[in-house]
Amino acid sequence: MSNSFRLLGKCPNCYALDEITDDSSPQLSKYSRIKCDSCGTSWENWSTLKGGEQEKGNRLIPVDIHRHDNYCVELFMPGRREIPHSNLIITVLNSALMTRYGSDICPAAEGGLVKSGRRGYELRNDFDKIGLYADYGGDNARYAFNFYARMLLQLFQEPLQLGDTRFRRGEILRLEDKPEMVNDALIFLFATLSSIGGKPFAKKVLRNVNNLRTNPSVSRYIRGLSDEEIAKLFVPPPDFRTS
Repeated sequence: MSNSFRLLGKCPNCYALDEITDDSSPQLSKYSRIKCDSCGTSWENWSTLKGGEQEKGNRLIPVDIHRHDNYCVELFMPGRREIPHSNLIITVLNSALMTRYGSDICPAAEGGLVKSGRRGYELRNDFDKIGLYADYGGDNARYAFNFYARMLLQLFQEPLQLGDTRFRRGEILRLEDKPEMVNDALIFLFATLSSIGGKPFAKKVLRNVNNLRTNPSVSRYIRGLSDEEIAKLFVPPPDFRTS
């Protein structure tokens, strides 16, 4: 998979939903040319189009997925802090890799996955994006990277379906980041896993996620520690005294 860019939202010309894609060189920049796959209208600068439509009340969401060989796969845009339920998404995607490839939780501050043995690897979460990079053993993790890239594409860019219900591309990005929306996020994640690995696989992953969530001291390492959690690791106890 190479880089994949899509501007989610309504085309200003034909009003088709989520059909604006990259139409420039393979190396995307904020000034890249884009076009609507439905009506063929093109624009020279996606960032300018996004800003202009925002003023009119037409929200356009850039979704940019990057693959850097066997070193990194990431959702380059939107950033982690802009994505509703990002911790849950990371937990589920990483749990899917653990379930499929038999890896374990990486106990680093960034969190992630580790697989031991001769073909071992360590994949850590990107701090400010939804993505994984290889701390070591990237070539050994190529199948895990491939599967992760497929999950990102399905969840954030491709049409999604669960049974007879069809969802828009990147529907999870339109959720509010509120506790009462968690079940909706899980539906989109379940649909993603079902589409790629089948319903039995999806059910197994979510069971594993539920088991992890009962043990916060462990589960936080699969999605990575927050700034506050990292700070607490280095705060001395109240009775600490120096000589």
